[in-house]
Amino acid sequence: MEVDPGTCKQDSSNCGEGYFCTYRAQEQNSIEMPCAKCKETCVTCAGLNANVHHCTSCKMGEYLSHDNYCRKCHKDCEQCTGPEQSCDGCKDGFQDTLGECEICPGEDDQENDCVCGTSKHCLDCNTSNMKQCASCQEGYDINSSTPCKDCLPGYVSIAIKDENICVECDNTCRECSGTKTTCTACNDGFILSGNACTKCLAETTQICPCGNSLNCTTCNLNNTNACATCKEHYDTTASPPCSKCEPKYFEQNITNGKECTLCRNQCETCMDVNKCLTCKNGSFLKEGKCEYCYGAQNISCTCGTAKNCGTCDTKKQTTCLTCMHGFDSTKEGACDTCSEGFFKKVSKDNFTCEPCTTANCAQCSEKKEECTKCVYNMYLNEQKQCQQCAKGDGIPCDCGAVVNCDTCSTIQPSKCGECFPGYVIDKNGSCTLCALNYVKIGDKCVKCGVDNCQTCSADAKTCEKCRNNFIPKDGKCEPCSENGPQCLCGTTVNCSTCKLSDTMKCKSCVEGYQIDSKETCTNCALNYVKIGDNCVKCQVENCATCMPNGTMKCQTCLKGYQIDNTGTCTNCAVGYQKKNEKCEFNCELAAKDGEFCQNGQVIKCGTAGQTVECTCGNLHNCKNCQGSVCSSCMTGYLLASSACNGCDKGYELQDKTCVKSAENQSGMPISTIAGIVGGILVVIGVVSVGLAVYLKKQKKQKKFNSISTSDNNVEPLSNVLW
Repeated sequence: MEVDPGTCKQDSSNCGEGYFCTYRAQEQNSIEMPCAKCKETCVTCAGLNANVHHCTSCKMGEYLSHDNYCRKCHKDCEQCTGPEQSCDGCKDGFQDTLGECEICPGEDDQENDCVCGTSKHCLDCNTSNMKQCASCQEGYDINSSTPCKDCLPGYVSIAIKDENICVECDNTCRECSGTKTTCTACNDGFILSGNACTKCLAETTQICPCGNSLNCTTCNLNNTNACATCKEHYDTTASPPCSKCEPKYFEQNITNGKECTLCRNQCETCMDVNKCLTCKNGSFLKEGKCEYCYGAQNISCTCGTAKNCGTCDTKKQTTCLTCMHGFDSTKEGACDTCSEGFFKKVSKDNFTCEPCTTANCAQCSEKKEECTKCVYNMYLNEQKQCQQCAKGDGIPCDCGAVVNCDTCSTIQPSKCGECFPGYVIDKNGSCTLCALNYVKIGDKCVKCGVDNCQTCSADAKTCEKCRNNFIPKDGKCEPCSENGPQCLCGTTVNCSTCKLSDTMKCKSCVEGYQIDSKETCTNCALNYVKIGDNCVKCQVENCATCMPNGTMKCQTCLKGYQIDNTGTCTNCAVGYQKKNEKCEFNCELAAKDGEFCQNGQVIKCGTAGQTVECTCGNLHNCKNCQGSVCSSCMTGYLLASSACNGCDKGYELQDKTCVKSAENQSGMPISTIAGIVGGILVVIGVVSVGLAVYLKKQKKQKKFNSISTSDNNVEPLSNVLW
């Protein structure tokens, strides 16, 4: 818009900006004359005439030079007093540094304010509005109604000269008022005490500010936004610390805030005094209350982290002692699988055990009616029903982890009772071993083509080793026989047959060997000698054992023979005599002193039933003897001078033998008969005397009784005497 030049006269000037009153006009008193235009650079000017004038003031960004011209300031100056950087004020976005204008760096350590219009305390200007701060000097708030005018929290406005300056509160204060030491709120880790902030102590119950954390009594040294210690019964291990109550406590409102209160009864955690969330070990949660576990409840007993427990182990409460109905254990203290008759139904963080619907079913699919495995000693038939195992039915019986069972053991669980034909039970109770006469081809036991075979060829057609008590012959296994070739009896050697009850032992030996107490054939038989590893027949006649050095001299003779000094056995032993060129036993010759021969046997004298005289040296008729003399005689003979040569009383000698005499046909000696008669006479005499005494006493008794009857007051004499 073009400026009106205006008019002027003496003592009156109404010139517009950039115009001046000429000298000529100033001389006029009554007529106003037009004002003249200044030079283009002047804001105001003065001059004597239209051609001679000079600037008196310049526009913004220019300065008045010594020749009265307006010249441009340095490009960074808003105003200046001279050339170069003689700035009186900087442009927006610049700061005045000792009279020079520099671009504002916008850094926190910047000392001078950045010029942003009339705004103060700026670090740099808003690029979209250079009259407004983009960021503030320390302590000033960019978000105040006028940016960088108000103080930030933690700073207080203090009047210095004619300006308010934001000063930082004392280092323990979060907020202060009036002075930097008059605290109204404290930094984390300190509590307000009057107008001062004191350090929080763990032993106090006063709440300590720690950032946004609640219920702190002290702050974490490494992170003052977090609690180090908590208000009573708040949990330091919670996330964040002190945000929750300790286990067994719940948070409830009180008059001046909140506090943690102890849960009641068996509650481990609770929502309030009447509602449990979790229970202590040994109890279970039911309708918000904790009840003691008794094993038959249908809710899992709390046992630490263990699940599906019926009851807890009394020694280690964090493991199961028993499981809930339908659950079972594969390892001690855990209920980690389902019992027979139940199937596992997996949920998000656990599983449940649902009952199968098929009778006698041990395992079933999630379709309850579809049985996949039967209980012990039963099998799954074609109709998917569980049927009792029967011997010889050829159907595998389910006996646990064992295989090839025809029936299950009724004594030991999870073991076979009987195997399919061709199998035998191993040490684990499973039918994995092939029976005798069977060979393993793949995973099957196939019968050998040769009977009584122990080790069959891989194709089951030929036998490589016969079973005990059999020998190979013409491609077959034939029974062993006594006096036959060596028989296989395990590792025992030199057997001709094996013991039937234990085929690892010998029953009989091959020629040259004899069986010992251990039922082995390692010793040589009679008349055989060990030469090397073999028993060789001794060449000496009638020899039992030869000399071990192989000289073919006899060491011991057969029974009935005795060895001579040449090592031969030709002479008969004591009690034997030669008969038909052989030494045969003679009982009479064999009987020694104190013995007798009866029915071909040597018997000790004095034995009951002895009817033959005892051998006592050269003496005869002895029944027993002491050394070579008689100590007692046979019946009918009389011992005299340690000999039995004469007859006893009642016996007489007939044909050199003592026989009963005619006067002693009773068979007793006369002296014995006389003694018996005398004894009888003595007995008769004693009886007669006793009878006489008895009769005399009876007579006296009658006399006394007659006297007593005459006086009734006198006691009978019989009552006194007897």
